[in-house]
Amino acid sequence: MIIIIVRLKHLKTGEEAVISNANQVQGQVEIMGAEKFSSILHQHFNVFLQIGHREQVQHLRKILPQECIIKNPSGIYEVYKASDSYLNKYFIPKFCPLHGYEVVSIK
Repeated sequence: MIIIIVRLKHLKTGEEAVISNANQVQGQVEIMGAEKFSSILHQHFNVFLQIGHREQVQHLRKILPQECIIKNPSGIYEVYKASDSYLNKYFIPKFCPLHGYEVVSIK
């Protein structure tokens, strides 16, 4: 398992945050930094995980790597946002530029 630590800067506000997926546990991605910025990222990584509709699952399978869509113990599909694959293949190259985040460093 590779631990990824990403330092981000919001291009509009200049606020920074650090994301760590140290244990790759769904819902437990660590977010540190400016309160408003880190709160938004916390919601993205640890709260908004479930995929509510079958159409969304089919659509996301075209966008995300297969290993980023998982079924939780309740049988509900989720985006596995704590994974290295999600960070490397979606969040950093696609999500960040789309939402005005600059990746300052990756460890």
